[in-house]
Amino acid sequence: MDFVHFIPAYLAAELDFSAASSSAAGTAFPMGMFAALLITSFYYDRLSKLQLIGVIGCQLLFSAGAVLLLWHLDIVPESMRSEVAITTIFLLGLAISPAYYVPMSVFSVAFGGKHAGFLVAVIDIFGYAAAMLFNYFGGTIAKDHGWPTFLSLLLAVTLLAMICMVSFLILDWKSTRSKARFEGETA
Repeated sequence: MDFVHFIPAYLAAELDFSAASSSAAGTAFPMGMFAALLITSFYYDRLSKLQLIGVIGCQLLFSAGAVLLLWHLDIVPESMRSEVAITTIFLLGLAISPAYYVPMSVFSVAFGGKHAGFLVAVIDIFGYAAAMLFNYFGGTIAKDHGWPTFLSLLLAVTLLAMICMVSFLILDWKSTRSKARFEGETA
């Protein structure tokens, strides 16, 4: 998610955008997030936990593909790179947003109960700590080693996030099945 802070610098360095154009084009990421959350509001509650594993897993896999395309933007003809980069950044926001916001919120309310607010705060504390580390080291890496190295790090973080999220959703699904089976046996 914190890639959003790097988008203007990336566009300026890799595509020679001006500062103003970089900031304007950088809105593609939050626009994708906005669209995704609108779309997600229509389907999230209708999917089973098993279906959510597939949907969110695919969204995160798609986001890894978007990062991979940004990393290898040189395969795109030069005349189309700007449009492809901005579209890819929009699609990255579209793919990541539901996997980032919705499960954490739903989990916090369901698992936290009357302590849901505290659980959200704890989760956000860890998220902001990770963001501080990522922003500091990511900025240093982009500056000292270039955007390809930064994007390879971002790809690794994206894949790790996908593995963690899918693992969490699988464990939650299995827990729900075990609980339902246990309640069925005791009834």
